[in-house]
Amino acid sequence: MSSRVCRRQITKRNSQLIIIETTAAPVLEHLGEAVLDLVAENVTDLAMAHPSPSHPLFSVYRLVLLTEVRAYLARPVPSQMELVTAVEDGKLLGFVLCGLSPSRECGIYYTAVTRLRRNEGVMSLMIRDVLTRYSAVRRQANFAGMAISLVCSGL
Repeated sequence: MSSRVCRRQITKRNSQLIIIETTAAPVLEHLGEAVLDLVAENVTDLAMAHPSPSHPLFSVYRLVLLTEVRAYLARPVPSQMELVTAVEDGKLLGFVLCGLSPSRECGIYYTAVTRLRRNEGVMSLMIRDVLTRYSAVRRQANFAGMAISLVCSGL
């Protein structure tokens, strides 16, 4: 599986360097696995039904969610899927998984930031990166740890 890095931006936040990188699907296996680890940590926030870990079908929700995200990350070229990641000191802080429609509207399907780094502007950096490239963006699914309704057009 080959990965195409489309864009890289380095931002200094609280004396730490955060790298915002955009990669077209299919993504490299090690990056995909890091994203899937973050998805697994945020099943309740990311699954449409928001199941608690004590829900009798939690493991099913987790499996379905991981399978869907894995399929997005592995889409072959020419894929219209992009993965925007925030990395600090080689560790994944968060991701935004988005895709383009034929109308060039960008749909944001999944996004999460590790719990320890929430409310520090990491998600804002990644969303800002998406907004600089697309004239229309629509939230399609749930954001882990974020109560956001995002529809932007005419940017």
